[in-house]
Amino acid sequence: MDGDVTRVGRKGAPGADDTRGLKMAAAILGVLCILFATAAGLKLASGPAPAAPEGPASASGKPAATPVKGAPAASAPANKKRRRGGNCLVASRGAVPSGCDRAETINDGITDFDGHRGYCSYDMNNKSLEGCLITLPKPVELSRIRFLLWDKDDRQFTYIAYVSPDGKEWRAVKDTSDKPTRSWQDIRFDLQPVKAVRIKGLTSTANSYFHVVEVEGYDDGPLVPLRAPPKAGPRPSSADLKPGLWAEYFDEMDGYATVEDRPLLARPEPKIDFGAMPPPQQPEQGLKGWPMSNASAAVFTGYIKIEKADLYTFFLNSDDGSKLYIDGEPVIDNDGVHGMTELWGQLDLSAGLHRVWITYFNMGGAMGLVLQYKPRNDDRKVVPEDVLFHDPSERETRE
Repeated sequence: MDGDVTRVGRKGAPGADDTRGLKMAAAILGVLCILFATAAGLKLASGPAPAAPEGPASASGKPAATPVKGAPAASAPANKKRRRGGNCLVASRGAVPSGCDRAETINDGITDFDGHRGYCSYDMNNKSLEGCLITLPKPVELSRIRFLLWDKDDRQFTYIAYVSPDGKEWRAVKDTSDKPTRSWQDIRFDLQPVKAVRIKGLTSTANSYFHVVEVEGYDDGPLVPLRAPPKAGPRPSSADLKPGLWAEYFDEMDGYATVEDRPLLARPEPKIDFGAMPPPQQPEQGLKGWPMSNASAAVFTGYIKIEKADLYTFFLNSDDGSKLYIDGEPVIDNDGVHGMTELWGQLDLSAGLHRVWITYFNMGGAMGLVLQYKPRNDDRKVVPEDVLFHDPSERETRE
């Protein structure tokens, strides 16, 4: 039976086709086993699975909690930056005004007023009244209050501004009892919880009534240090100096320049004699070359050359605030929001170079800044160009 092949198998054993099918099934089963084993290993290595799937990552890089249906929404993460800049002393925040006539005008957001409406007032002769008061339902974080004193005439006021964390204990944040003022008042202090603000009038140059148009409160965050005058230090050689004080101008300001502010413009100024004037419509169009428009600030740095030792009287006239330092020491503090106001200070100066530093701000409207001096037996005059200088090496350091 050579040439004849008989295919014989054991009883129950598959044929060739069945064998191939079993091998394929075994291979598939093996692959599935490997996959299941790998998954189990990964699960053991990573620890137990979370109870709920993770949500998107938060700003901190950590997974954000997945909300549970029906549960209240979680509060914002502690490291989330708080939104700043909004006025907290408004009716929509629950602020309640009191203590004066037309109290609702303290925080109605309106500054359109005349002699009969739009402002609150109270009689300072009535000793039972404690001043214009705004109370919140609960404390909020504040670092600044701002309010407008009567601004339809030339009357000036003195006052004390207070804040309170509970409406019972009060802290004075501004006392103008020795310096009458008017128009917008901008008061900054350390960030703190405030539930109530009180403005207590002391005097008026017109009558016994204290007038307030609007009171606002803000969280501006931590206080940023103001620019400070340079120390006296060694004086440079006259050969290293250039004419004029070095001036840095800052736009969109509501106070003096801080260490974080950067000047929009910097240039030498031959003298400080800008006069009183309305704001220019565009840079370089103002009277006597004032380069900024609207709210702005400036810092002037350099040296004054004194030819003869003598007692010198300095006069600083400004609208709004200004301060004069010589050799790092305060000479005149003409701070505040006011019309053209002149203050003076005296000091003995030796012959030679002395550091001069002036800081100034204007919150808008008319402006002016004039620096004059007078030796003991000489005439008063604007500090002239031929005695004011700046050191270019110091200028480059500040830039």
